[in-house]
Amino acid sequence: EMACKAMTCGKHVLIEKPMATSLENARRIMDLRDKTGQVAGIDYMLRFNPLVEALASLTHSGVFGTLRRAVVENYAQDEILPPDHWFWNREISGGILVEHGVHFFDLINSLTKATPKQVSGMAHGRNSCQEDQVLATVVYDNGLMATHYHAFSRPGFFEHTSIRLVYDLAQIDLLGWIPLAGQVTALANEATVKVLYNLPGFQEKEKMAIKDVPDLSRPEGWGERPPVLGNGGEPVVVSGGGTYQVDTYIIGTFAA
Repeated sequence: EMACKAMTCGKHVLIEKPMATSLENARRIMDLRDKTGQVAGIDYMLRFNPLVEALASLTHSGVFGTLRRAVVENYAQDEILPPDHWFWNREISGGILVEHGVHFFDLINSLTKATPKQVSGMAHGRNSCQEDQVLATVVYDNGLMATHYHAFSRPGFFEHTSIRLVYDLAQIDLLGWIPLAGQVTALANEATVKVLYNLPGFQEKEKMAIKDVPDLSRPEGWGERPPVLGNGGEPVVVSGGGTYQVDTYIIGTFAA
């Protein structure tokens, strides 16, 4: 109501998330935004986290191939959320995925130009009024699969949030509900190693030639891994259906 009244009066609005607790009200805000020409923004501050901005740039550049998988795991505290708290009332808050999970839906959306095409979810409540575990799966039109798990059930000192991003040539793990640190494992070449060094606070922890990386998927007795060669006879790596000229296996950490 306040956002719509403000736009009707010719004011731009910055809306605290979620934009609305129903699709009907969300569309109402968007329709009025279009009608009035006002700016209607939502306070999704994770987009502006330095690590998220750096990873968005890396992802959209495609230097490590396509983002194939995203896994969000969020174990939050409920010490200040008694059973009668408004947070648990879905009519007021929308539930955990709407009140809290929207930050992470938006974060993953910021990493891809693909469009969600299928969304499914499930939930479990510890009692009739506290739905404290929720899970959503989002499948995008380019094949990206993202899962979002949120539980408000732990003591504050035991909170934990992790985000895993899986690309054709890299796996990146972020830690913290507001990400402050992470680790990357990647298959790279001279040019893409330099990209890693552009991550905030990047520190190399391990580096070796791909040909020297043990292949634990090969049972004993299979012998050495046969080389994969490109059309020009050069060594390549095939991942995600794509062919990449990379020669280095590297692990590193980064921090804001």
